[in-house]
Amino acid sequence: MDWEEFHKVTRCEHPNRKPVRYVKSNGAVSVRLQCQRCGNGGSDVARNGYRVDDLPPFDKSLGDRWDAWRNALGGIARREMDETRQATRQAASDDWWVKYAAYLKTPHWAALRRRVIARDNFQCQSCARRITDADAQVHHLSYATFSLVGWSLPAECQALCRDCHDRITVASDRKRAAA
Repeated sequence: MDWEEFHKVTRCEHPNRKPVRYVKSNGAVSVRLQCQRCGNGGSDVARNGYRVDDLPPFDKSLGDRWDAWRNALGGIARREMDETRQATRQAASDDWWVKYAAYLKTPHWAALRRRVIARDNFQCQSCARRITDADAQVHHLSYATFSLVGWSLPAECQALCRDCHDRITVASDRKRAAA
């Protein structure tokens, strides 16, 4: 249920209004037509034709029950919309990771990886340990260009040893999970 549907379902057209005795804050007694569905009392109506003392009192509990029902339904609607939003985000994330995994197998990535390792002088940019082309890891500092066009820029990457890359990846995963 989205908000439009929620508002449509919870809108009351006051189909069943009955005259009631309403006591104002100053003690004056008036007649109002109270909706028996939502409790809306509207405004005062002419008293003529009504025996005011014989009318039932304004029933505040009708409005209280209506509000409780709307709040409960609103909570359900919010949960449904949150679940839908989360499922949409997860599907987009899954799709992004599939594309990224495919990119890591391309000649473009292989060439970029070699350029980054050479640019960083075969040295881990975190601990300064010497690395070889075979054991070097290339870490993305940003995925902005990949997310836009499907490939990465050298400026968004750095050479790391496996230990440093693993530590950074674990910390990044924790941060993402906490968000």
